[in-house]
Amino acid sequence: MNNEEEFKLVKYKNHRQSKPQFKIKTKREVIETESVDEIINRINTTTQHFKESPFYQTLLSALNKALATLNLNGVAEIICYGLGNFSEHLSSKYQLAALLCIKLVYSSKVLIYDPLFTKHEIECLEKLDLHVLKINDEGKRCINNYSTLVFMPHCNSWSELECQTTDALFQLTVPCIYMLKPYVREIHLKNNFHYPNAFSGTSLHIFTQEKLNTVVEHFWKSKPKLVNFNKDSDFITANESDKNAG
Repeated sequence: MNNEEEFKLVKYKNHRQSKPQFKIKTKREVIETESVDEIINRINTTTQHFKESPFYQTLLSALNKALATLNLNGVAEIICYGLGNFSEHLSSKYQLAALLCIKLVYSSKVLIYDPLFTKHEIECLEKLDLHVLKINDEGKRCINNYSTLVFMPHCNSWSELECQTTDALFQLTVPCIYMLKPYVREIHLKNNFHYPNAFSGTSLHIFTQEKLNTVVEHFWKSKPKLVNFNKDSDFITANESDKNAG
């Protein structure tokens, strides 16, 4: 574990359910010690290192496979949630490098949001031609472009998530994913990156027309009960974002 990352071990009753989780810092705890130009220079260096890694080719190959399956020739739009403080954490820096590489390959428009972004990080992202969203929509975003990639590097694999918990707890804690999982096709990525924590368990999830044709009509009208996250959760609500900004 790199000393830039702080983590805590969360234990469940079932030994199969133990997994490490990163402890999320609040925005107020981040002290900005680097200028915007210094952060961008480090990002550019990290991006070049990422391009030279075998995982870069693994990622592109998986993306092209997914696009071919969907009969698409590119990624028009990317929506990124939960990147974290890339000026501070090595994993987030490499994940941003991956995002920038995908953007470059497909000439994609990028929308990005994380309530933890600092003022300098927001300036960096804007200088890198990424559109920083101003409002925490809690991931409840309507996607109209069917060639949209939702980039959420910390959410990882749905199948791994399912294996780490019981069926009842899976349904209770992530009801939307539980409902969607029968209709998703997951493409696993080999984690051959030299810093494995950055892309541990990363997968691509796509919804093919064949799968969508099996969805019953009332599915789209159903409204699963959403989870009320407690104060120890990694999820930051819109209300908490407003308090941190104040």
